[in-house]
Amino acid sequence: MKKMIAFCGLDCEKCDAYIATKNDDQTLREKTAKLWSELNNALILPEHINCDGCRADGRKTMFCESLCGIRQCAMKHGVTTCGDCPEMETCPTLKAVTANSTEAQKNLRNKEYGNNDQIMNIHLIEKNEREEALQLVKEVFMEFEAPDYCDEGIADFMHAISDESYLNMHHFYGAYQENKLVGVIATRNDHHHIGLLFVYKNYQRKGIGRQLIQHILTLKDETPITVNASPYGHEFYKKLGFVDTSDEQITNGVRYYPMKRK
Repeated sequence: MKKMIAFCGLDCEKCDAYIATKNDDQTLREKTAKLWSELNNALILPEHINCDGCRADGRKTMFCESLCGIRQCAMKHGVTTCGDCPEMETCPTLKAVTANSTEAQKNLRNKEYGNNDQIMNIHLIEKNEREEALQLVKEVFMEFEAPDYCDEGIADFMHAISDESYLNMHHFYGAYQENKLVGVIATRNDHHHIGLLFVYKNYQRKGIGRQLIQHILTLKDETPITVNASPYGHEFYKKLGFVDTSDEQITNGVRYYPMKRK
């Protein structure tokens, strides 16, 4: 997505504050300051109307810098735009913008499933189809997560995904590209805890993990969702709005960060 698309999906190049700044148009600054003061019930002066873009480096208007709840939330959660957020479709704060701008909606969805992302077919994996999913889990774990674990931790993980009682606690969902399984998520406790999330190497950083989590969020109620994130996946979960609930833990050699997301 181009840099001049704001966190909310609006195009900064069409914003009066941006236009006034680039053209050094004092009349437009005064008009914009008056309108924004009325809309936000706050004193915004013409000298506050200087902005190089919401996500671009440089100057920001007083509104963008201090009053915009969408920008503050997006920066707090480390997302590129609200299109990266699993709550994009339901966020009441964002809807104040997108309900009145189909262009903003389109821009955010293009980010969510842009050129670098691939739209997946996601569906439940039945018990008799689980072996393929577990093979994916084992391969990705050994390549990306096992290097952070001691031998005890690796053995404990492998034992868990071979334990039928443990596996039967979970619902497995797969992300498929042209009938090829490329990602797996497994949840338990009525979809309130993520037990497993793995995506094949060549399909990582293409939005697949995010789509799998978004799918789960549509299945659960408003109870927070939790995960014990591996060191490798810790930053990924942070970007999707998960927060640590304690420091790093080690159980039977398995390293993880307890996290939750409301």
